[in-house]
Amino acid sequence: MKKLIILSICFISVLATSGQAPDLDIEKQLNIILKESAQPDVYIDGKKYHYDILPILDNNKIKSMTVVKNTAELKDDDPFKKYNAPNGLILIETKKTSFEIRSLDGSKDPLIIVDGKVMEKSTLKDINPDNIKSIDVIKDGTAIKEYNAPNGVVIIKLKE
Repeated sequence: MKKLIILSICFISVLATSGQAPDLDIEKQLNIILKESAQPDVYIDGKKYHYDILPILDNNKIKSMTVVKNTAELKDDDPFKKYNAPNGLILIETKKTSFEIRSLDGSKDPLIIVDGKVMEKSTLKDINPDNIKSIDVIKDGTAIKEYNAPNGVVIIKLKE
């Protein structure tokens, strides 16, 4: 697979999706210099962005990056051929964040209910936070009365 000519990549990073202004610390920015007139298609986690987004990517959030010079030159069975990007292709996969539930005092864990089913706390690591619709926390007397859960209840509803 031919690679897009990249003269300089400094500390590969990913899009800061928080909407905040980019961090101007050069060590935290992706520094890619494209060949003159290069206008590659850029995909971040499957969503297409304009190539001008590259300078504002946060290196701490990139998991992987794949660069392809010209998808038209690829064989038909190549998985990157589907992108139809004659000006080049940059695929970026971000690190998925995770979440944790713990008791405040370090004692027993709360009851965990995901989509109506009681789950072990350890199964939470398999849930992508982007797939969560809502999280409700029930504590004190209500948790004991309604769920017989003296350590509280965490109810997670996933997106369909």
